[in-house]
Amino acid sequence: MRTVILWLFTLFFVATASSEMDAASFKLVRRYGQPIKDRQKATAGRILFASWIDDDSIVFNSDAGSIVCLSIKDGKIKWSVNGVKEIEDWSVSRGANRLAYLAASRIYVVDGKDGRKIFESSGDDLARLMRIDSVLPSCLTLSPKNGRLIICSSSYSYGRNGYVLDPSYRKLLTTFDTDAWPHDVSLSPDGRYVSVIAYKNVLNVRDVTNNCDVFFRGSRIVVDPKTLWNPKTMTGSVPPIEIVIDGAFFSHIRYDGRKTVVYSEDGSSNASGEVFVRDLCSKQVNKFDAHNGHIEMDVDFNTRHIILTGTSRNLTLVDFDGRKLAHATAVTMQRNLCVEFSPSGKYVLVGSWDNTLSVFKIGE
Repeated sequence: MRTVILWLFTLFFVATASSEMDAASFKLVRRYGQPIKDRQKATAGRILFASWIDDDSIVFNSDAGSIVCLSIKDGKIKWSVNGVKEIEDWSVSRGANRLAYLAASRIYVVDGKDGRKIFESSGDDLARLMRIDSVLPSCLTLSPKNGRLIICSSSYSYGRNGYVLDPSYRKLLTTFDTDAWPHDVSLSPDGRYVSVIAYKNVLNVRDVTNNCDVFFRGSRIVVDPKTLWNPKTMTGSVPPIEIVIDGAFFSHIRYDGRKTVVYSEDGSSNASGEVFVRDLCSKQVNKFDAHNGHIEMDVDFNTRHIILTGTSRNLTLVDFDGRKLAHATAVTMQRNLCVEFSPSGKYVLVGSWDNTLSVFKIGE
């Protein structure tokens, strides 16, 4: 299996071509994987998740049903986890050096040094731990500093559907409201505040410790608990799901733990999405073009930088005022699915639909 992974993700150095990009903006350092040539004969969504463990190491899900950790310096595989089913969500804690992922309704946590499994749990296991009827995990995130595990359970109602486990994952520390079914969850750098995008375009930032709002946008959904859908018995009422094909919706949200909330709203095939930077103290909002219909975004609060890509093959670096700091046209592969700054902020990685992962150095 290791031989197969090595073949699938053979490292090759790609020299920067002046015809492809502005050399003063981004420099393509390395690209991994064998690109898919024919979109019609392949399943979309190959590298959905990719993250930095440290400035040298990246982890990503491979088409071979594995999670692979690679060294940027020499391109060697540090470790791999095989037999991984389709991943629904994942998160890296650099402080604890751990990776957590959700696959086939089970949660796994592995050691970032060697891929050794630290924790595994089903929804039923979690429900027993939390002493509640049922848990259907939909999103998760690890505390950046200590590896606490935050789990969000699927629900249509306004209720305490977020759970925080201690770093040993044997004790429930606290719960918080997610304002309906969440589809994007992140933590502030200090791990105290959780940012959630939920069903019906609800944006919320909550203080996990006190379960109170820091920022809220949308309409709360309140359903009679007696009639709520029960996934175990498959009974109860479920509010109708409103699905807008090719319509605008919130895609990502980040909070610095002090005063700044950054979130993105996707556009459509005919319109570009937008990025919003909100100052919670002054209530000032900066809004600017994301240069993509569907947006992939990461935020570096230390440098006040935002990296943007998505449906285009472009890569754009902006500051919190929307000023374009760097831009490269047609440098990534087709249909990007994730983007992330390195811990130092000097590099970015991009995972793409065509089963490739690219690493760029940000120009001085």
